[in-house]
This record gives sequence, C-alpha cells and structure tokens, in this order.
Amino acid sequence: MSSSSSSSYDSNPFLHANIFSRFFHHWVSPLLKKSRKNGVLYLNDLYDLPPHLYSKELTDKLEKNWFDEVKRCPDNPSLIRVTLRTVGWKPFAQSILLFLNGLLQIIQPLILTVLMGFFEPCSSMPSWHAWLLAFATIIAALSSSLIVNEYVHRIDIYAMQIFIAYTGLIYRKVLRLSLYSMNSITSGEITNLLVNDANQVQFVAVFMNHLWIAPIQVILVIFVFWYFVKYIAFIAIGYTAFLLLIQPLYSRMFVSIRTKILQITDERLKIMSEIIKSMRIVKMYCWETAFIQKICLIRKREIIQYTFYAICDCIQLIFSYNYTTLIFLMMYGTMWSLNIRLDTRFFAISSCLLGFMRVYCIDFFSNAIRDLSNYLVARKRIEKFLLLDECERDTRLLSSSHLEISSSNKIEIINNITQEVQVKCNLKEAHWEKNGLFKLQNIIFDAHPGDLICIIGAVGSGKSSLLQTLTGEIGFFEGKVRLHGSFCYVPQEAWIFSSTLKNNILFGKEYNHKLFQRVIQATALDTDLEQLSQGVNTLVGDQGVMLSGGQKARVNLARALYRNADIYLLDDPLSAVDVKVSKHLFEKSIQHYLCDKICILVTHQIQFLQDATKIIVLDQGKMIQMGTYNELISSSSSFAHLLEDINQQEQQQIAANIQQQQSIISSIYSEKEDEDEATSNIDTKQQGAIKWTVYTSYIKAGLGCVFGSFFILFLLTAYQATFMYSSWWIATWSDDESHRYRNYNQCISTTIENRSHLYLMSDNEWNIYRNQKFYSYCGIIILLLILTFLRTFALELMCLNAGRVLHNKMFRRVIRCPIAFFDTNPIGRILNHFTRDILIMDTDIVMDVPDFLNCLSAVLGTVILIGLLNPWAFIPAFIGIIGMLIVRYRFARCFRDLRRITEITRSPLYSYLSSTIHGLKVIRSYHAEQMCSQQFLSYLDQNIRADYLTKVVERWAAIRFDWTSFTFLALVTLCSMLVRIYKQELSTADIALTLSYSLNLMGLFQWTIRQSVTVETHMTAVERILEYCSLEQEPSVQLSLNNRLSNNWPSHGQIVFRNVSMSYSNDDKTSLVLRNITITIQSEEKIGIVGRTGAGKSSLIQVLFRMGLLVNGQIEIDNIDISTIPLDDLRSRISIIPQDPVLFTGTIRNNLDQFDNYTDQQIWNALDQVQLKTLVNDTMSNGLDSLVSENGCNLSVGQKQLICLARAILKQSKILVIDEATANVDNATDELIQQAIRDKFEECTVLTIAHRLRTIIDSDRILVLANGEVLEFDTPSSLLANSNSYFVSLVEQTGLNEAEYLRTLANRTNTKMKSVTQKTISDDDDIILIMNENDPLLV
Repeated sequence: MSSSSSSSYDSNPFLHANIFSRFFHHWVSPLLKKSRKNGVLYLNDLYDLPPHLYSKELTDKLEKNWFDEVKRCPDNPSLIRVTLRTVGWKPFAQSILLFLNGLLQIIQPLILTVLMGFFEPCSSMPSWHAWLLAFATIIAALSSSLIVNEYVHRIDIYAMQIFIAYTGLIYRKVLRLSLYSMNSITSGEITNLLVNDANQVQFVAVFMNHLWIAPIQVILVIFVFWYFVKYIAFIAIGYTAFLLLIQPLYSRMFVSIRTKILQITDERLKIMSEIIKSMRIVKMYCWETAFIQKICLIRKREIIQYTFYAICDCIQLIFSYNYTTLIFLMMYGTMWSLNIRLDTRFFAISSCLLGFMRVYCIDFFSNAIRDLSNYLVARKRIEKFLLLDECERDTRLLSSSHLEISSSNKIEIINNITQEVQVKCNLKEAHWEKNGLFKLQNIIFDAHPGDLICIIGAVGSGKSSLLQTLTGEIGFFEGKVRLHGSFCYVPQEAWIFSSTLKNNILFGKEYNHKLFQRVIQATALDTDLEQLSQGVNTLVGDQGVMLSGGQKARVNLARALYRNADIYLLDDPLSAVDVKVSKHLFEKSIQHYLCDKICILVTHQIQFLQDATKIIVLDQGKMIQMGTYNELISSSSSFAHLLEDINQQEQQQIAANIQQQQSIISSIYSEKEDEDEATSNIDTKQQGAIKWTVYTSYIKAGLGCVFGSFFILFLLTAYQATFMYSSWWIATWSDDESHRYRNYNQCISTTIENRSHLYLMSDNEWNIYRNQKFYSYCGIIILLLILTFLRTFALELMCLNAGRVLHNKMFRRVIRCPIAFFDTNPIGRILNHFTRDILIMDTDIVMDVPDFLNCLSAVLGTVILIGLLNPWAFIPAFIGIIGMLIVRYRFARCFRDLRRITEITRSPLYSYLSSTIHGLKVIRSYHAEQMCSQQFLSYLDQNIRADYLTKVVERWAAIRFDWTSFTFLALVTLCSMLVRIYKQELSTADIALTLSYSLNLMGLFQWTIRQSVTVETHMTAVERILEYCSLEQEPSVQLSLNNRLSNNWPSHGQIVFRNVSMSYSNDDKTSLVLRNITITIQSEEKIGIVGRTGAGKSSLIQVLFRMGLLVNGQIEIDNIDISTIPLDDLRSRISIIPQDPVLFTGTIRNNLDQFDNYTDQQIWNALDQVQLKTLVNDTMSNGLDSLVSENGCNLSVGQKQLICLARAILKQSKILVIDEATANVDNATDELIQQAIRDKFEECTVLTIAHRLRTIIDSDRILVLANGEVLEFDTPSSLLANSNSYFVSLVEQTGLNEAEYLRTLANRTNTKMKSVTQKTISDDDDIILIMNENDPLLV
C-alpha cells in the first residue's frame, strides 16, 4: 500500500466551509484533486464524518424511541412512528423545495410557447422581447437545477441518518437476543436485514415526498392544459390518474414478489454461510458437487422470481416510458375525430409538460410507491426481529457486574455487593423450548469462594445446559438462581474473533503486563507464543483459523482468567488439550490461579474429580447425586460404575500445526504491535478505471454470443428511431394544421410558400390527408409499444442472466479453492461477495444498465434530430459533450474509488456481525455488549465516511453537469435566435422540436453522464465477482478412459507414504509441517496416531486428502499414486469422522445423505448402530425429516459426533480416518464408537488420531509423531516394552491406575493378535513375511 494510505485522518472541511462552498459542495474539491494526482484514494485519505452522522448518537436516539414505543404500544409497536420521532418532520419539510421546482418546470414551457411567436412567419415580436424570454428560460432552468440538487442532498443526509440508526439498532438487538430466539433465526437472515432491509429506508426517503407533491403538480398542469384545449385536457389527466391509481396494484405485485425473493435470498445466504464456515469438512466429505447443485437450484429459483419482477416492471414501463406518446395519441385522436384544429404551440407546451409529468409525476411517483412497498416489507421483517425474545439474564441473576449495564433493581444490587461472593441455585425446571422433551429439573446447590464444583454425566445429560442456566441464557426457566459477584463463562466450543491473539485475551480490558504474563503462563501459552513470528500480536484470523483446537481453548480460558472475575463457569475446557497440558491447566489455572474463586467445571476427566469440593452427577437433566468424591465413591456403587463411563482424557487437534500457522500468517500479514484490528478485515481493492474486460465478461455472461449484442443494439436503435419519428410526425402534423387555418395576408415567406398546397386542398382532400396522418401515427405508436417491451425486457433479462451465470461461476470457483484461501480470508469478506455484490448485480445493475443505454440512445437520437433540424445546433452539442466529459474526468476517478472503499469497508461489518452471533454467550457473560457495540459502530462510521463523501461528490458533479447543460441550452437558443434574425427561417414545428427537446435534453444529458459513472461504479461489484471467478483452484487430474478407477477402488486399503514432505504454502519461507515421512500401512490395519500439539498428526490426514502442498515424495493407495487421481474420486473413496462434528441446516436425512444414495432402511440401520434411532424416531418430531438447526445447535456435541459416525457407516469406504472424533464424548459413548468401528470397519484400514490412549491402545500399530517426523511406529506392546519409548511417557502421565489398565489392554490385544497370526500362518505361509517385517521407526 502506498504511503498515502498511512496519512492521518483529515478533519472535515465542511465544518469550516462558508455557505456558498457548502451549497455548491466546493469544499470537497481538494479530495477530487488528490484523487487525480495520486491516482487512487485510500481510507485514510477521506475526511472525518460530520457530527450529524455519528452512529452512536443516532443509534442511541432511535433505540430510546423504540423502547418508548414498545412500552407505549406493547402489542403493536410501529417502527415507522419511531422513525418519525427520531428524525422529525424535517425530511417532509423539504417538499417545499420540490414544489418550487415543479413551479419552475411548468413556467419554462410557458415562456417557450411565448418565445415561439418570434419564430412564426412574419412575426411582429421585437428582438429585445425575444432575447428577454430566452434569458428567462435559461434562468428558470438554472434555478430549478439548484433547487433540485439542494433537495436531493438534504434528503440523502436524512436517509443516511435513518439507515445508520437502523443498522445500529439491529446490531444492538443481536446482543440482547435469547439463545431460543437465535435458534429461530439464522446468521444469514440477520445479515440480510443489514444488507437488504435496512438499506430500503434510503431508497424510500429519496422519493417519498413525491407521493403528495405529484398530485399537486398534476393539478397545476390541468390549469395549463385547460387554457389551451379546454375539456380535451381531461384525457391527459384521466390517463395520468389511471397510471397513478394502478400503482397500488403494481405495489402489491412487487411486494409479493419481493417477499418471495427475500425468503429465497435468506435461504441461499444461510446455506452459504454454513458451507464457508465448514469448508474443510465439505471438502473432506467431497460434498462440493452436492452443495453446488443445491445453491445453483436456489439461485435459479431466485432469478425466476426476479424475472417475474422484471416482467411486471416491463409492463409498467410500457405505459410510463410511452406516457407522452400515448397521451398525444389519445388527445390528437380525440381532436381528429371531433375535427378540432391542432396547434403547434400546444404541441410544444404539451411535449415539455408531459415530459415533466412523466418524470416527476409518473416515474418518481411510481418509484415512491415501489420503494414504499419494499420498505413496508423490510419494516415488517425488522419489527419482527426487534420483537424476538431477549435474554432474561438481568431479571434472573444478580451479578454485581450488572452495575455496568443496568440501573434496574439498583438498590437490591447495591445491597448484594456487600454480601459474600456466592452462587445459589434452586432450579425447579428449565428447558430450551416450550413443551420441549428435554429439561433440567430439581437441581439445588450453592457454592462459595474456594469451591471447585465438578459436573459430570453422559452425553446429552444437560451439563452444558446447566451452565447456561446459571448464566441466564436458557430459554424457559422456573426457580431461583443468584450469582453474587462477577462471573465469566467459558464455552465448550471456543470463540475467537478476527484480531490479534493479544486482543482476544484482553477483550477490551486495559493491558497489564504482569497480569498478562501470569495468565499466559497459567494457560501454557508461553511455548506457543515463542513459535509464532508475531507473538501475542499474531493475527489469528476469522474464528481463530490460525490456531489449533487446543490453542483456541487455552486462549478462551486465558481471556476468562484475565477478567479476574469472582465466579467461573467452565464448560469442559480440558477436552481440547493433551494429557500434559490438561494437567498443567488444571493445576496452574484451576487449582492455583482460581484457588480463591468459585469454579464450576463441567468435565469428563475422572483423574481430577478427587480434587473437587463437590461433584454433581446429572442424568437426563436431573441431579441424581451430589457430594464429595469420597462420599460418592463410598456410598454409591452406581457412581463407581459411572466413572468407568465418563471421559478420562482427551485432546482436540487441528489440521494445521503451529509452524504452518506461523508461515501463513507471515506471508499474508505484516503486523505492528498495536495495529488496529480492522486491518485484518480490509478487502482487496482494485485501482484505476474499470477494465474493458469486465464489461465484455459481463456481456458475455448475459448474452452468451455476439448475435445477442447485435440484437440488443438493434432494439435500442429501432426504438429510438421510432420514438423520434413519432415526435417529428406529430409536430409536422400540428404545423400543417396551423398553416392551413392561419391567415397570412400580405406576408411573404419561404415557409408559407412551401406549405401553399395545404391552402389549396379541398375539405375532402384535407380530411383524407388528416386521416392518413392519424392512421400512420397509430401504426407508429403500436410499433413503439412493442419495441418498448422487447427492449426493456431483453436488457433486464440480459442483466439477470449475467447475475445468475456469474454467481454460479463464482460459487463453483470459491468452493473449489484450496483450503488455505478460507484460512486467510474472513467469512465476512467472502460472504460480502455473495451478499452485497450479488445484490448490486440483481437490483442496481439491472436498473442502471438498461436506464443508461436508454438514456444514451435518447441523447444520441435527440442530438441527431436537433442537428438535422438546425445544423448550427451541432456546435453547442459538441461544446456540451466536451464540457460533460471534462466534468466526468474530474470526478469519475474519485467517485469510483469512494464506491470501492464503501464496499470494502462494508466487509468488516458483516464479519464482526457474524463473529458476534457465534460468540454471543461469551460476550454477554463478560458483559462486553457495550464494547462490542462501540466496535461495530466504529466499523459503521468507517463505512459511512466513504458513503457520505460518495453522495457529496455525486452532488458536486450534478451541479457542474447542470452548468454545462445550461451552456448547451443557451447556445442552442442563441443559434436559433441568430438563424431567425438573419432571415434563415425555421418552421414552427422545427423550432418547437428544437427548443422542447433542448429543454428535455438538458436534464437527460447530464443524467446520462452521471449514469455512466454510476454504472461504472456498480461494475466494481462485477469486477470483485470476476476476481473471485479467477481464484486459484485445487489441482485435479482427469484420468484417461483406459485408466479410470474401478468402482470398488480402493479394494484393499493399503497406504504407502514414500519420503513425504508437506507444506501449507508454496512460499520459500514456509516451513515444512511433515518431513520425509516413509511408512507402510497394510490393508485392514488399524493405526493409532499420537503426538503433542503441532506434531503433524492432522497434517498427515490433510495430505492424505490432498489438502496441503506435497513438497516431495508420493502417497500410494493400493499401488496408485493419489496425485494422479481426481480429487473428487480420491476424497469420495475415503471416509472420515472429523474433529469438529459439523451439521448443516436441513434435515437428519440431508445431513447423512447429501446425494440421496441410500434408502430409508439403510439410514435407520446406521442410526441404530450408533444408538441414535431412539432419539430421532421418538424424541424428534419428524423422524428422518426432523429439522437440524444452524450448526446443529439443537443437538449436543456428542450426538453430532455420533451422526458423523453414522455417515461413515453409510459410506462403507475401505479406508476410514478418525480425527479426534471422541474428544467431546464420555467414555461410554467413546466405547460405543470404538465398538462400532471394530464391528463395522473390521475389514477396513483405520487411521485414528487421539490423545485418549484407551481409544488407540488396541490398534495394530501406533504411529508417534514429533515436529512433523516419525518418532516411533510399532505395535502397542512393543512400544510399551521399551522403557525409553516416548509412548511410554504418554502412558505414565495418565496416572498409575490408568497406565496399568492401558498395559492390560495392550497385552490383551497382543495376545489376540498372536492367535490370529498363528492361524493365518497355517493358512498361508506368505503372510509370514508381512508379519515379520521390521518397519523403520525412525526415518
């Protein structure tokens, strides 16, 4: 990034500008000069926000009014009333400016009709009178322009204020949502509220005043028409009223279609969000194709609804685009049938006024109705969201921390501060859903400082639910829970936000070096920090992708310890780390650091229960036992038996080790210690003008062939030629009528002589002539209507098709990206392409591209027509074009960069919102809502800085464009006056067309130029999408027909690693995560893989799935090099039970069988084998079609893991990989999984990563890794026989009893293997070679 990006923020010159500088927006000119000089703008180049756009003040005001509204009208609160109380009536007062503009727009054609008298043959009007009228026309146009620009600027500011307040209000509501409400709405739907719904208020604000100004303007036009044609005026008024009255019908249609579109968009974003968050799992399961089909099908439904919307829009546009011509047809047709004379002056004034009415009374009124209907839909969705149930923590608990955020119950809280720190729980009943089958019942206990209370129980017994009841998060609650003192909650699934490791631990607290170092040492993070290049300032990525599971758990615990709270609620933080670290955490963090605190610990670690002050045993939501370890062990045989079924030790291991994380971070980021965390969320930004390849790619996606482009060009040309011809036809007809009936006594004129044949016609000949004129005009208008529909629909369909094609292409490219792409890009950044950028393609570009092309063809057609009528008009046209291009050059680059910065600064908003949703429980337990709100609003302020300047620069350009247009109008009028003065006569029809079209062209010309810039800036969305359409893809190899894999490959399951080295990046500085691995795994062999954090265990699995970079060596499965096999074929032939049990929103059936490959009976059998059939069939309401919530949050972690096991059973692959699959389940469930693996995968090759040694002690061989190298590889008994073995040290760390038990299991397995071996030898002597093979252990 250039040095300009590092400059300090500029204070806003607006605050010091004088009234003229503010009115003409001259204060922003230095920014435009800076943009042209530097070639590109960066965020730090932008001016600060003016005070009236600060998000905190606006959000506070709207939130206060919303709370008042809910109190005032609890049954039916209205966001509209709240909005009006927040911004007041000032936006509506601006309608005075709109009314003044309407008056000036009506006065202009009246002056023009008087001026036309100067151009009539033998006119007696003095020249000075004509010059005065011409000057008045220009002044009226200038005044109208200044008024309109000031009105639009003010309305833009009010619209931004409401949008800012809505956005802040929605985010603050997220912070208060109950977990029950969170289960009823997805993160994608919440994101959609910000992307689509909150944005609707900006659109409705721009046009809302036209709802009542348009009827007033229509009444004024009635008086003008009545003066000229009396009751014929009612035709125009009737048609106008008809168009206005059918707007509600269109509105209903648009609302209905828009609602369906939003529902489909919500569905698409929800699924995409889950896919991107779980991309590693998607790739391992080889589900890319299934999700591509699913997303493309949803996108197709979305585009179909957009097409219906476009058809309705086209029908509406037929009547609005041809508003002037249809009224001329009806009025002139009536006058023709009644034999009423036509008049050129009436044509001129009608042409101007009808053009004005079409824009201001029809188009703007239609836009107002459409945007109002869209806003009403959005408002209902936002209201529904704002009325969702909120967390009742503050009403259930009395923690002293609430002093920071609540003033309710103030006296009671203050009294409680003086009480002893304690926890009192008298829980009668608690459950997540009303009438839910699972509930907590009759749990009573208390705790005091120094107490360590351990909560144990089987999977699904309610341990986590009990902790969340203590935090006040559970949905429905009956009883009394009191937490006297501040508390911290550490969830089972660690929450890490995208920032530095240091910021994740501090979490808003001031930095205390001594305290920070104590926490680092207590959580065993000091060793990890030494291996990270940036230390505590290492950026951890979105959701902590740069950290292993164990590191995330320890950072989570460190964050809690740094708070120095009174009460700690720890949900199994020891499961994610190995034996040694687990012991360190328990001794240093829980026993020592928290020795004087209340600590309530959910755990499966039986070796730590003896140190507990009290043990609570849960079963199916009930407290069945409570007491000390000695009391329970002596009084209850069931407790002793239960200990055999409870977790003993575990570790959660991540795919990439520390060195990989270090290398990726080093190659992507360069970070200084206190650098703002927003840096990690900044998206890439293209520089300079949009390349032509972007336009050609978009057109190719939309039309698909050259013929389509020619067809669109033909429709545009044909429409414009027909429209111009219709205007010329009606003008000459009016002029003919004037000449026939006007008396030109004693007047000699070339024009009169040329029309002399009209005077000589008989009445019968004249009637035939008039009939021909009218019938021809009818034919022209019918052709015009057909071309209007074809042109509009073809353009919109082209844009919609381009949106569909590019969306699907982008998704296919993204889902096939290497996994490193998702590790280094926050989810908000990726989702921004599928939300905001796609929205721009589907809505903004679909409207702007056809509008720009229509305007461009209209400008070219008008200039050509005026030039043909008066060739001197080409001179002002040329000058006007040059002036427009100069203004465009001055502002286009700056405007384009501002739009790009606006889009880029929007990504952190979505990332932070997504992170907040996933960490909501942690945020609330730390009472960090205010801090998170401030951070989110700071991101919002950054985004609004760019958006505000974008709108100001747009107004700056609009005013300058208008000045250029006035110059053009003045020069055209001057040329016409000079031609008339020097006796080169123009016909009245010619001058009527020239001046009326010049007036209309004045606004059309500058609007076309502005639309060209708008289209260009909106094309940045296409540019960003095309950037993702060219992302690097995972390597794939296509096999020739002769080398196709057989359907049963691999048939044996033999795996051979030959000198394998692996890295996660092709950067030369990147360290190897696997080094020269050479091992052979025989068919049907069961291999256990162990090692410390960062040893390379998960990397070994990653390279087997080809998800890392194979630096050298090769891997063979059944004698086939996997690098020669297509990825889908490879991954689909290997089963995996992943470390993180991931479920997707949908049904149980979909989560087990994405491709519908299995029958219901097969699925039920798989569920029965993992003992989930009862849960799905009896507890869940719809069996296999029962819904799974987002992230599977309506199931426990253990249940989700069992579903992953059921997937593997269904797949029946010859090779099974188990990556810490039992890290979050108790021993009973672990043994269930192990038994299922032994039974169902007896003839399979099984690789198991585990630190629960019971899990892998019965393996055929155990692979011990360290620093990416093979340390040991032998049978368990052989390793245990070697007292110097590293594996032996791991066994001894489990304790004497557990170590003895593990040795017994290993000996039992060894004895069994010997008996099998002897039997096998007698059957086949060749197997002796295999059984006696001495595999090299240290390579």
